[in-house]
Amino acid sequence: MRILKYELGERKLSLKKPFMKGTDVRKLQQYLKALNFLNGSIDGIFGHDTNKALKDFRRRHNLTESAISIS
Repeated sequence: MRILKYELGERKLSLKKPFMKGTDVRKLQQYLKALNFLNGSIDGIFGHDTNKALKDFRRRHNLTESAISIS
């Protein structure tokens, strides 16, 4: 699978079909995994596991979606 190169923050990441893919998603997954929010694999695909991990992170830290905008 070819992963497109994006810097984290270069585009708005969200759960949509087809799933978003890229190096920015991979970097987000690495952060979420290091903080023990992501249980799934680091594959560069913004799927259900990544979306859940990001929501859990926001909820744990009382952040709104715009507080840590990924765009």
